[in-house]
Amino acid sequence: MENLHQKQISIAPGEWGEVAAGLVAPAVDFVDDVRIQVEAGAAKVFFVLDGALIIGCFVLRIDHDSQGAEGVIVAAGGACRGVDLVASCLPAVEQLFIGVSRVRIHTERPGLEKKLQALGYFRREVVYVKELKNG
Repeated sequence: MENLHQKQISIAPGEWGEVAAGLVAPAVDFVDDVRIQVEAGAAKVFFVLDGALIIGCFVLRIDHDSQGAEGVIVAAGGACRGVDLVASCLPAVEQLFIGVSRVRIHTERPGLEKKLQALGYFRREVVYVKELKNG
């Protein structure tokens, strides 16, 4: 197994572009919706780096409701051989949210659900969608 101590994983703010879109596209149904949020200033892009190499990307926004501010991980994607990016990066991602009382992540991936539960997240909702032929 690769020596993880050789990894220099860090997080840096970024800009929306082909690299960000390519990294988050597998995690979302509509990557253009993510782009629109970023371009409107409602969401921010961050890159996960191994040294100078971009290995991941995530997009964050803050929603407000009657219970206060909620951080939202809009989309995230990436990979680094020998590194669990969820376990190694999620605590740092949570710290990027200032003034929020909770963080929300939507996922359809059972493996990610298990990782999130291990990090203290819990299932809050399940969403069903039906495509209509007359619409």
